[in-house]
Amino acid sequence: PKASSPSTVSWVDRTLQQLLTESLADRAARLISSGEGMLTADLPSLLDKMAHEAHRIVTVDNALLGAPLFGDDWDTQEMVTTRTSGVDVIDRFTSGEVVGEVVIIAGPYGSCKSLLAVNSCVLAAKRWSAIWNKHLQSKSKEPMRRPVVIYVSYETPRAEFQRRVLANAAYIPYQRLMSMKKLSDLRGPGAEPAKYEEKLYAGTSRKHVCEKERAQYATRLANQHIMFVDMTGKDPALQHYGQDGIQELTRVLRSIFDKQKELQPVVMWVDHTAEMADEYAIANGIDDKDKISMLRMLPKQLSKIGSEF
Repeated sequence: PKASSPSTVSWVDRTLQQLLTESLADRAARLISSGEGMLTADLPSLLDKMAHEAHRIVTVDNALLGAPLFGDDWDTQEMVTTRTSGVDVIDRFTSGEVVGEVVIIAGPYGSCKSLLAVNSCVLAAKRWSAIWNKHLQSKSKEPMRRPVVIYVSYETPRAEFQRRVLANAAYIPYQRLMSMKKLSDLRGPGAEPAKYEEKLYAGTSRKHVCEKERAQYATRLANQHIMFVDMTGKDPALQHYGQDGIQELTRVLRSIFDKQKELQPVVMWVDHTAEMADEYAIANGIDDKDKISMLRMLPKQLSKIGSEF
C-alpha cells in the first residue's frame, strides 16, 4: 500500500504504540528491580509519572480526536440531563447536578460551607437510598451497584462528621448531640417528646418517632450510602494521609473502589480544597505562588476523578 494510505498510517501508529509500551515496561521493571536508591515513599510518584507516560502512548492515535462534532447517531444519543442536588439554594445557582461537573462553593471561614456540604450529602444519600430500595424491590435483573455519596474531608474529623450526619438525617439538634457522652442517652420509645420534637411534629400528620429510632435510621442510611474518606491526618492510624494532594486522593479512591466493586460513587464532596493545598504545601515545601497554581488546576483534576468513577 501507499505510504500515506490509511492502512499504512494505522499500522505505523499501532507499531509505534507497541514499541513505546514495551520500552516503558522494560524501563519500569529495571528501575523497580534495581531499586537505585529508591525509597518506598518515592513509589507513588514514580507510578504516577509512568501512568502519565502510558497515557501519552495510548493517545498516540485516537479516532475521537478531530472527529465530526455530530456523528451518524446524533439524533439517538442521550442528552445531558440534570438532577437535583437536594439543596434548593445549590439548584437555583446550578440548575441541578450534571454528571462529571465540578461545582466550587467558596466563602470565608465560618460561613457554613461544611454545614451545607454535609446537608447536601445526607439529602443525596436519602435520594439514592430510595432509588436503590426501589431497584431491590423490583427484583430487576438489570445490574445496579449500591450508590454511595463520598465525603472527602481534609478538615472535619470523623467524630464531628458523625454528629453532623446524625443532626441532619435524624433531625436531632447538633447542640444536644454535643452535650451527650453516649448516644445511648437518646430518648427511646415511650419517652416524653422534647420541646424541639413538639415543634418538629407540630401541624403535621406524621407519627412521632423517638430520637433513638431516628438515629438508627440515620446510621443505617450512612452505612449504606455515605462514605467518609478521612484525609485530615487527625486519626493516629491515618496521620500520614492528606499531604500529597490530588494524586494521593486519586490513589486512595482507586484503592477503595478496586476492593469494593459492589459500590457506585454518585456524588463526591471535597471539604475543602484550600486545606488540601495547605497540607500539600507544608509537606512538599512549595510557596504561595505554586499553591495558587495548584488550586487553579484542582477543578479540572477533580473533574477527571469524577469521569473515572
